[in-house]
Amino acid sequence: MTHSLSALPAAVDGATSRAPAVTRAVALLHLLAASGSIPMGISDLARKLDIPKSSALNLCSALVETGLVRRRSGGFVLGSGLLELGARYLGSVDLASEFQVAANEYEELSGEMCQLALLGSGLDVIYVARQLGERPLRLASEIGGHLPANCTATGMSMLALLRPKELASRLPASGQLETMTQRSISTVEELHNRLEQTRSLGYGIDDEETVTGTVCVAAAFRPSPATGIKGPAAISVTINKAEATPERVAALASQAKELAHRVGLAVGSELTWR
Repeated sequence: MTHSLSALPAAVDGATSRAPAVTRAVALLHLLAASGSIPMGISDLARKLDIPKSSALNLCSALVETGLVRRRSGGFVLGSGLLELGARYLGSVDLASEFQVAANEYEELSGEMCQLALLGSGLDVIYVARQLGERPLRLASEIGGHLPANCTATGMSMLALLRPKELASRLPASGQLETMTQRSISTVEELHNRLEQTRSLGYGIDDEETVTGTVCVAAAFRPSPATGIKGPAAISVTINKAEATPERVAALASQAKELAHRVGLAVGSELTWR
């Protein structure tokens, strides 16, 4: 999914904004973003912002001077200055920090065990951050540790995002995969079948495939290359098997996707599932 800037800020007039000119300028940028490559004229902008044409023209002129907006075909479109700002923002992003902030603020997952993982080389999953849950859980993962992608919900959700050629380059020629429990996927053929299911669901699931007695769901996203992260990332939620009713798993999967989407947007995600 891609993030849209089409939603206007709630306050676009002096009655509710402490800095009405700034708020209107932001609202104007949102309108141009929603318009995409189609230029918007002053009359249309003024009408949608509910301001005089002269005010709309002044806003556009000021934004053109900053490079955030440019003139084209008798109207206005977004300028390259926004690209520079976006690149500078992404260069300052710390993925683990973004995860911790989002996980702590996401009330629906308060008290749940959440983890952030990256896809390393081959079929390695690397765990980089964690929010501890309120209930004791048996975990095989450690921060900085590696686990087989075919055994984990995070791994399967990330593998499902790879292009066929890249996925094939990571799979062993023998067709046999490392396992962690009796329920782990053990062959490339089984893995392909599971990845099809993962793509259909929009999330990965580990049903006692990493640790007996635990169930995990995970959603993946692709951080922007500007962050320095080359491959996918994933966010997981882990619970005890005894709690893993179909309704509970579905609810947690939905929440994991929302959290992944939120963190993904913060790091310029190219793709997330919702």
